[in-house]
Amino acid sequence: MNLFLINSPFQLICALEAKMEYGLENNILAITKQATEKSQKQLNSLVNNEDWDKIVNLPGRSKVFSVPLFISRVRKMNNGKPLNNIIYPDYLCWRANLILKNIKHQKSIMIDDGAMTITHYLDYLKDKKSFSRPKGVKDVIIRLMSLKPVKNMDFRENFELYSTFSFPKESFIEKRNKLKILKRSIKTKGIVNESSPAAFIGQGYIGSIAKIEDYIKKIDYFHKKVNRKIIYFPHRSESLEVKEAISNLDYITYHDSEWPIELELSEKAISLSCIGGIMSTALYTLSVIYSDIDIYNITTAPDYYFDESVHKESLYVEEYYKSNNIISI
Repeated sequence: MNLFLINSPFQLICALEAKMEYGLENNILAITKQATEKSQKQLNSLVNNEDWDKIVNLPGRSKVFSVPLFISRVRKMNNGKPLNNIIYPDYLCWRANLILKNIKHQKSIMIDDGAMTITHYLDYLKDKKSFSRPKGVKDVIIRLMSLKPVKNMDFRENFELYSTFSFPKESFIEKRNKLKILKRSIKTKGIVNESSPAAFIGQGYIGSIAKIEDYIKKIDYFHKKVNRKIIYFPHRSESLEVKEAISNLDYITYHDSEWPIELELSEKAISLSCIGGIMSTALYTLSVIYSDIDIYNITTAPDYYFDESVHKESLYVEEYYKSNNIISI
């Protein structure tokens, strides 16, 4: 039995690729309830019951109680025997690591949580560093449920990274996710057209990680740089306040996507002259799928973000993207 832990549409795309690449059978898909209706709709559009032996829905909140109950449920499903594989995104995720620490398994396979994988590789994986996620009172509750809290997590020798990103050869990297299933389902003909508008891929959590007015300035900068009308593809976490600010820009067509953008362009036959965004994972995946279109990553100054750690991540992503034919502006 294999367990897949999923928290976003892109993670589900990567999970399907992993299921095929590793030839996995008897698969449980555990999906976390999405924080926004838009994200939930995109995720639902990708879920096919025939792809999975069992689908379990996890609440987005009350993790300290819901995750232990889920651990108990999975143990019973497999009659207390170790799972073959646990496939999960986000190396530091508390929920995933609580499950990894308390359900026996032969191998853990990490898939992408987006460009955050680059940060996790550079800060932790390449040097096989340990980490800890103490939660205070929550850890006490976890222990009272006879479970081990997420503390002193050493690098696991049964760990494998299955990523769309290309990293140096490592003992824990055996395969690379080349998005084979996604590529087969996409029609690339007619997408690139020099006379078409540009695309701007929305950045997530604006208002929480950066000021809305600073974000608008970056979109303005991209518009002036490419001198095109822009089709704006919002991030699934985008707030109404951000939507209203962007919709007021006279050069913007606001496009509410039914699918993740990699599929949306093909499904809706949208043609574009170029694509831009800020640190978006989709800039990279689109560069893999549509190799003949110019793709721009808009760089940011240290004071753009509220948190210095997000700026640090942006520098990692910028450097990686530059080395993979994504243009920094």
